[in-house]
Amino acid sequence: MNVTPLYGESQANTARTLIGGQAISENRNDLLRQVLVATANKVSASTPTATTLTYAASVVLDFSGADFQTVTLAGDITFTTSNLAAGRSTTVRIIGDGSSRNLTFPVDWIFVGAAAPTALAASKIAVLTMTSFGTTNSNVVAAYSAQP
Repeated sequence: MNVTPLYGESQANTARTLIGGQAISENRNDLLRQVLVATANKVSASTPTATTLTYAASVVLDFSGADFQTVTLAGDITFTTSNLAAGRSTTVRIIGDGSSRNLTFPVDWIFVGAAAPTALAASKIAVLTMTSFGTTNSNVVAAYSAQP
């Protein structure tokens, strides 16, 4: 997985040099030292990952897997989940084929904005975004939108 620093690499290296070098002594400028340490150790953002799921009548949405997933329908589909944990989320692009397809989701998911969809019209694309607030399906909040 590629990691991209939120703070410029050259600035972080400069801060590390200052921390370890003569510019800051152990007993002086402690506040500045703490700021430079925090800057040098800024949290890095990971590059979002994407994957293509293989179509099957039942597809597992892995919440510890890729951030963005795509599945192309070739029949009706039932979604299940794995690796749920608070703060994990995933987005799935659902690509319809030439037929209307039935969609089935875990019954205890909470859909916002509208009821859980039951079908995707032929040749349409939909986006399903889910966030888990715990370790069970009853902690999953989902939003779905499809092409008109």
